[in-house]
Amino acid sequence: MAFVKLKLFNISSSNKNIDSILARFIELDYIQPVPASDIVDTVHGLQSYYIDNPCNIILKEILDIEKENQITIPKKEVCSLDYSLDNMNAYIHATHEKIKQLVNHKKDTEELIRKYQDALTQVNNIENLNISLDDLFSCEYISARVGRMPLDSIEKLIFFNAKSFIFQSFHVEKGYAWCIYLTTNDNERVIDNIFSSLFFDRIHIPEFVHGTPQSAQSTLRMEIEVAEQSLSEIEEDIKRIIEENMQQFIEMKNELTFLNKLYEAKKYVVDLGNKININGFVKSSNVERLEDSFKDMEGVEIEVRPPDYDKRLTPPTKLKNNWFTEPFGM
Repeated sequence: MAFVKLKLFNISSSNKNIDSILARFIELDYIQPVPASDIVDTVHGLQSYYIDNPCNIILKEILDIEKENQITIPKKEVCSLDYSLDNMNAYIHATHEKIKQLVNHKKDTEELIRKYQDALTQVNNIENLNISLDDLFSCEYISARVGRMPLDSIEKLIFFNAKSFIFQSFHVEKGYAWCIYLTTNDNERVIDNIFSSLFFDRIHIPEFVHGTPQSAQSTLRMEIEVAEQSLSEIEEDIKRIIEENMQQFIEMKNELTFLNKLYEAKKYVVDLGNKININGFVKSSNVERLEDSFKDMEGVEIEVRPPDYDKRLTPPTKLKNNWFTEPFGM
C-alpha cells in the first residue's frame, strides 16, 4: 500500500517518435519510471530499447579536459536531436591530445626548472669550498655526490664511521640537510648504497656547468631564465587552445549531457516492435501536468490507471525528487 496518492501511467506511441518523446520525458522530475526490465522479463518476446550508451566515453573525455586544466565549461540549455557522435568524439579527442601534449611539455619544463634550481642551490653551497667544479667532479680517484637527505638520516651516519667517506652538511631547509659526500672510486658502490639506504636524494649538476662556482651560477641562472620563458609560452599556448575551443566545448558538453540522458532513459522503454511503451508512477495531483507535457505530440497516448493495476509492479512509497542522476558527479 502506497503512502502517497499515486497513479500508474503508460505512455505509448510509434517507435519513430522515441527520441522526441524521451526529449520531454527526461525533463519530468515528478515521476518515477519503471525500468523496462521489470516488464520484459515477464513476457516472452518483449525487449528493452536500451543499448550501450555511446555518450559516456565522449562525455568523460570532455570532463577530463575540465578537471586536468581546472576549468569550468558553463551549462547551456541544449535540446537538439541533430547530432553526430562520431564528429564530436573525433573533435574532442583531437583537441584533448593537443592540450595533453602541451601539459606534458609543461610538466617536463617545470621539472627541468626544479632540477636547475636544485643544482644552483648546491653550486652556491660548493662556492664556500673554494674549488672548481671541474676539479671536484672530474677527480681521477675521488667520487663526489651532492644532494640532500633527511635530518634523522644524518644522525644515523655515526653507525658508518668506519667506512671510507667524507661528509659535509651545508645548510638545513624544511627538514632536509643539503650536503656533499666524497669517497674513493674503489668504495663508490658501497658508499652510494649506504647513502641510498639513508634516503639521500642525489642532485646532478648538469654537464654544461663548468668552471668556478661563480661562472656555474651565472650559467644556471641563464638556463633557468630560458626555461621559465619557455614555461610561460607553453602556458599561453594551453590557454589559447582552450579559449579558441571553449565555444565548441560548451556546445558539445551540453549536447552530450542531453544525449546521455536520452540514451539512459531508454532503459525505461519497452520495445513492442513498431510501438513503444513507457510505464511509471506519478502523484494524482500531477496527472494533468503529465498529460499536458505530451498533448501537442501527435500519436502519443497516455493512459492512467490505479497504482496496483499491474500486479507485476510495486508502487513506491515515496517518489524521488529526480529519478535521473547525471553521470560522473556533474
